[in-house]
Amino acid sequence: MPALRAEAARVPHGTTISIPYLASEDDDARLAAARMVRALGFEPMLHLSARRIGSRAVLERFLERAASEAGVEQCLVIAGDLATPAGPFADSASIIETGLLERFGIRVVGIGGHPEGHPVMSSDDRWQALERKCQAIEARGMAPLIITQFAFDADMVLAWLAVLRARGINVPVLVGVPGPASIARLVRYAAMCGVGASASMLARYGISIGRLLGTAGPEVFVDRLVQGLTDAHGMISPHLFPFGGIAPSLDWIERYRLRGPFPRAAATDRKDEAPMIRWLFLALAALPFAASAVVIRHDVDDDRYRIGGSEFPALADMPGEGQGVLIAPSWVLTAAHAAPMEGMGQTITIDGKGYGVERVFLHPGYRRMPDALGKEALATGSPAKIHAFLAGSDDIALIRLATPVNDVQPVALYRGTAEVAQVAALVGKGATGNGSVGLLPGGPHRTTLRRAYNAITGGNDRYLWYRFDAPPQGLPLEGVLGSGDSGGPLVIKDRGVWQLVGLGSWITAVPEHALEAGFYGQVVHNVRVSRYVDWIESTLSAPDYRPVTPED
Repeated sequence: MPALRAEAARVPHGTTISIPYLASEDDDARLAAARMVRALGFEPMLHLSARRIGSRAVLERFLERAASEAGVEQCLVIAGDLATPAGPFADSASIIETGLLERFGIRVVGIGGHPEGHPVMSSDDRWQALERKCQAIEARGMAPLIITQFAFDADMVLAWLAVLRARGINVPVLVGVPGPASIARLVRYAAMCGVGASASMLARYGISIGRLLGTAGPEVFVDRLVQGLTDAHGMISPHLFPFGGIAPSLDWIERYRLRGPFPRAAATDRKDEAPMIRWLFLALAALPFAASAVVIRHDVDDDRYRIGGSEFPALADMPGEGQGVLIAPSWVLTAAHAAPMEGMGQTITIDGKGYGVERVFLHPGYRRMPDALGKEALATGSPAKIHAFLAGSDDIALIRLATPVNDVQPVALYRGTAEVAQVAALVGKGATGNGSVGLLPGGPHRTTLRRAYNAITGGNDRYLWYRFDAPPQGLPLEGVLGSGDSGGPLVIKDRGVWQLVGLGSWITAVPEHALEAGFYGQVVHNVRVSRYVDWIESTLSAPDYRPVTPED
């Protein structure tokens, strides 16, 4: 709740804020949250977990206090996760049938919808129960509202909505939308909530199980949902689950709103030419998850890390996210996993100008990580097998541009063997954060250009690595690359000239944050450029290629 208070000015007045029924809290805590939500100018929606309520008297007292102390007029009624009810209520229908909701001023009653099916009920039983509950709520003079669990597959949600309306259930629906968060966190909460998270389903959402240390937002899901919605779907609005924190969720909403124009979609106000603008603000779930370019020291001002583009004009921005380095007028070097797909008409940006991709050359030793390894890491909590797989892959690629870059000096390749123990500079525009809290959850993967420094502590035939040391051991501008910085440069100064020694590739996280990035103690592995010079030069064997040297 402190996070909601801190961001309250950014949330429209009257927004509905859900207050979950957590087993770790008592009624006093739940009502305190409702009072705070009301005091901030929002509408509290209390959750009632039927099987956890010990008696009718307990429910009656809770609803009485909710009305008198916080003016609660909305609630979400769910069965709950207990196998054996703690009292007389076995399901949400038994709460509705008490008559207590309308007695204490509840006007809107939320009930669960299950686009992905129900773990216990058959399809027919599920639809019949939904119909009965809607009818019972309306018969008691209240308004039913269907609220779905969050999902990753927009097409599945659209199909479910079509069946819902075909059965004559025309009440408003809040579709659960997972807010921006780390991929590992999203998949973990999906497992906890029984949400489908197969590799193919996540891919449709825009997530690769093989990139557990990144973050993801719901733009692919929301885009597809909006494109598929029609007037026939009726009143459909989102219910945002801020798994990565309230501030990152609001940041995402603001970025999405600025993208316009929006496709036509169902909206509560048919005069609204851009319904998604309001569509996204109707229900922000205040779940109790802490909101936690280059990741920097927690005790150094970010301004000291920021640099202008002229400081490193040879940095290449991959489409969407990821970096690379201009090493010849028509060639960019990057990590293979960050390289764009060939033939997709994509553009790489260098010094503010866009350049088409003519061809992508992946090193023959590069291996794409199987999704099964990511799933195993989530199940066991250990990424050890992922690390072993990545350590054996040649994560490097060359990109030939459709037109040469004539106004930027390419970066020279380091050709020596003395990288270890040198202080290197790292440059990136990816996600940021600091060593105390890690990457900012759900933050954008393309931000302000930053430069940090670190000491290279080890190397082998494929990789160089350095560790993110906390103060006082860390360098004055100690830092590490963040999500979205894959393929970003690691450079050292040799003979007075910055030379490329590494490309950001993967990390070894600290045990207490095994599947999260950006914390003190993590080790960043960079492709060791000097070990690939022969492959680079054999690929760049066109007659017009001449290696850039320090003398240049």
